[in-house]
Amino acid sequence: MLCFVLIRSAMLTRLRSAPSDDGVQWLASERFSGTYRRQVSLGEGIDVTKIVANYDNGVLSVTIPLAEEAKPRKIVVESTGRQQAITANASG
Repeated sequence: MLCFVLIRSAMLTRLRSAPSDDGVQWLASERFSGTYRRQVSLGEGIDVTKIVANYDNGVLSVTIPLAEEAKPRKIVVESTGRQQAITANASG
């Protein structure tokens, strides 16, 4: 069986190929054979250089970390120290 993951232009593609039994006619088959392809758009803000894929016991796990610039961060809002009251009139 062949299994691999491609990452190109923020698109994750998983390809899998399992051998088929040529010349065999099955009444029922519970095993996958042939080629399988799945694509997922990854979007912006990921670090493609740190993506890790693992295939274990028939399960493909892909870890896709956020890029540093895409992670939430705390921004300090500074005040001028001057406070001013705002008045408003309701009309309706």
